[in-house]
Amino acid sequence: MKVILSRKGFDSGTGGYPSPILPDGTLLSLPIPDATSDIKYSDLKYKENSYYELMKSLKGSYLKDNGKKSSLSKNTSCHLDPDLVISVFAREKGWRGIFGQIDRAQSHLENQEVKEGDLFLFFGWFRRTIVLDGKLKFDPSDKFGRHIIYGYLQVDEVIQADDQRKLKSWMEYHPHALESRLCRNKNTLYIAKEELSFMKGLPGYGTFKYEKHRALTKEGEQNRSYWDLPLEFRKLEISCHKKSDWTDEYFKSNARGQEFVFQEDDAVLKWARKVLTDENTLTREIEENDKQVIENIFNPTPKQWGLRGDPYLWESLRNHFEQEGLPKEIDEFEIELIKLFKSKTSKSIFDKESVFVEGYAHGGMSSGHISIDKWREDFIPFLMERFINQKTRTGGEKL
Repeated sequence: MKVILSRKGFDSGTGGYPSPILPDGTLLSLPIPDATSDIKYSDLKYKENSYYELMKSLKGSYLKDNGKKSSLSKNTSCHLDPDLVISVFAREKGWRGIFGQIDRAQSHLENQEVKEGDLFLFFGWFRRTIVLDGKLKFDPSDKFGRHIIYGYLQVDEVIQADDQRKLKSWMEYHPHALESRLCRNKNTLYIAKEELSFMKGLPGYGTFKYEKHRALTKEGEQNRSYWDLPLEFRKLEISCHKKSDWTDEYFKSNARGQEFVFQEDDAVLKWARKVLTDENTLTREIEENDKQVIENIFNPTPKQWGLRGDPYLWESLRNHFEQEGLPKEIDEFEIELIKLFKSKTSKSIFDKESVFVEGYAHGGMSSGHISIDKWREDFIPFLMERFINQKTRTGGEKL
């Protein structure tokens, strides 16, 4: 079985901004604009909201199409591909996950001998969001976003879609089933299995919520194309890449190209199984009592802050650990705190001056300012003390 990483959704040139990681962890991949499609953003649903409403809340009418500035309206149409979630759009009976490819990108898949039984892992550019004054906004503490794997499809059938008579009626809505693409070179549809062949009980297609092990971008990197892949992959062929793309620190993924096909290997299958498995069933799962431990570490809050931005950073750290879980050891917790401080403030904990963070500015003379000295000398040691006390169940002193 081959594993294919497939780049989909908004990017800096098409769409113009990241897809959102919703506050509940949902990775909502935004399909790219497509003037030839009959499907509009306002037709697509996530719970009670349309994609159009969510996009409007995030970026107003801003949109880019093939590198050019465009404008979002209720009538803006989109390229719903891959299509992996039944509740997003109206369906005919018999619908399954479906993905289309065409032209040079499909030639690449053919050259790599992608076929029935192979597994697509779809990734895109994502950024965290928060709800502010009742509206969905990008989280200012997540400035750059990351490449994250958000969905998958195991191939059951490959259809050369050059004639509509080859297609079942439930497929006819798909952008690669429209007349404008049926006549295009190598227009192909990949139809999903009902159930994964190598992980029984799981559907053959679907999407994920965000969990740390599904992020491709190495933690702390501003360049989202710098990936953290398993070291075992160094010996493998990855299409569109060369051995020199590996460095001591990261794997430099190709900024161009849609599909990267991995050489068949047990290490790749093991990694794919991990991606498909929710965090709470992995070896490093978040323990059942972690939420209460995190509550006890971060509450009560300090009696006295340094500057007005400090409580917002405190809450941001708490939210991080609620979503990611706690490290097992105190030294890991300390390293994580220091890394988080730098990623959220762009300053080292060992710097001397205060730092201004726009996302933490909510009014007042020192609004948005973080006291680096206070965090280095008081808050981080205090959090570490509480961590030790919680792990040993001894209670703790109040700051």
